[in-house]
Amino acid sequence: MSRNGYGHMVLDDIVGRARDRREQRRQLLAGVRTREQALAYQARVRRIIARACGRRPPKTPLNVQVTGVIDKRQYRVEKVLYESRPGCVVSAHLYVPKNLQCRAPAV
Repeated sequence: MSRNGYGHMVLDDIVGRARDRREQRRQLLAGVRTREQALAYQARVRRIIARACGRRPPKTPLNVQVTGVIDKRQYRVEKVLYESRPGCVVSAHLYVPKNLQCRAPAV
């Protein structure tokens, strides 16, 4: 506890605002009954997100480089570098099943 007794004021305010917003969202979604209402809600949320995040940057080449491979019995791990934006290099491990016969999702 802080000396002035206000140690949780900011946290309490943030949590209170989050709870209020969650309740507003719950009420709004409870009113969605038709496909048109759902699509309108979806469009509204997308506009809000776009306004908050700004415009999406243009798509650019990923410039992928595989820097190494680790072979396991049922899968391989590919060590990958790619550019999320020009000059912004991201490292990743790609786990690929060995007996994969078709396209599969990735996370």
